[in-house]
Amino acid sequence: MRGARAVGIALILGLGAACGHPRLEPPPAAAEAETRDARLAAGIERALFDAGVASWSRIRVSANAATGRVELRGEVADADERDRVESLVAARPGVRELRTELRVAP
Repeated sequence: MRGARAVGIALILGLGAACGHPRLEPPPAAAEAETRDARLAAGIERALFDAGVASWSRIRVSANAATGRVELRGEVADADERDRVESLVAARPGVRELRTELRVAP
């Protein structure tokens, strides 16, 4: 009982690797998916910047590269800019579904 308790405490303190127990890390597939998602979102943000969209820094982009779903949230200067942003994003490679919650600034 005492030995099991010591092993449990060692694991809690993060010493499991020293005892031959593997460290808990996210599965490689999950880390790769996060990287692909981040790459897609960053590419969209860069495209908005390169296209001269004035409100690019006020737009939050979240992406799921596996499904091609992209969500836009934030504020744009006017309805024309909102339409332009939506068109630019929808035309990006890898984007199959676009959900937008962009508001026009008052």
